[in-house]
This record gives sequence, C-alpha cells and structure tokens, in this order.
Amino acid sequence: MDNPKVATVKVRLPGEGAYRELTSIEDLADALMKEWPFEGSSPARYRARVKCLDAMNGLCGPEDARTAFIAACREAGIDFVS
Repeated sequence: MDNPKVATVKVRLPGEGAYRELTSIEDLADALMKEWPFEGSSPARYRARVKCLDAMNGLCGPEDARTAFIAACREAGIDFVS
C-alpha cells in the first residue's frame, strides 16, 4: 500500500485546541478510523473511509479521498480549513 500526499487539510477535532495538519492519505484515514469523535458511521464518513483505502491501493486519486474527507467533516460539523 502506498501513502500518497494530498493538499493540506487543517482539522480541529472536538477536544483539540489547535488545528492539526493532515498531509497524506494515511493522516486522513487515521483521523476517520481512530480519532473521529462520533460513534458509528455516517454516509459521508463511510464514503471517505472507502476512498482513503482505495487511494492507498491505487484505485482512485488522492484528491478523491481528500474531497470525501472534507464532505465527512462538513456532515459531522467538524471545523476544517482546506
């Protein structure tokens, strides 16, 4: 599996004071799978997780995963800067 770079997304998950910079597909996937503040999976979060895994396996481009991640942030009301 590859870990492609993406244009930086700055995200502030609940409980964090400062924005954190996510710069790779692995960063996005970790935030979605290990640090997401809500239990369960919403439709946008599920799509973002799938896109991250697809990007790691070369099945889609890294920007597709980044776009899906941003949609998941919007759906969850998570503060981000892209």
